[in-house]
Amino acid sequence: SAYINRAAAKARLEDFSGALNDYAKVIELNPKNTMGYFYRGQTRNNIHDYDGAIEDFNKIIELEPDIAL
Repeated sequence: SAYINRAAAKARLEDFSGALNDYAKVIELNPKNTMGYFYRGQTRNNIHDYDGAIEDFNKIIELEPDIAL
């Protein structure tokens, strides 16, 4: 999606706040979009928000328990 691509570009520019906002929009538009949770979790991990990252990764497991990460 355009939001995921824009968020990824923002993350590469180290605009982590902007990236997190775009990933949140992806999740808002489709709460079952595991890629939104995955990339938001990665971004949270990069900024040392480990609790937030774990929350996102747990949500992926909840949505797709058989997924191999």
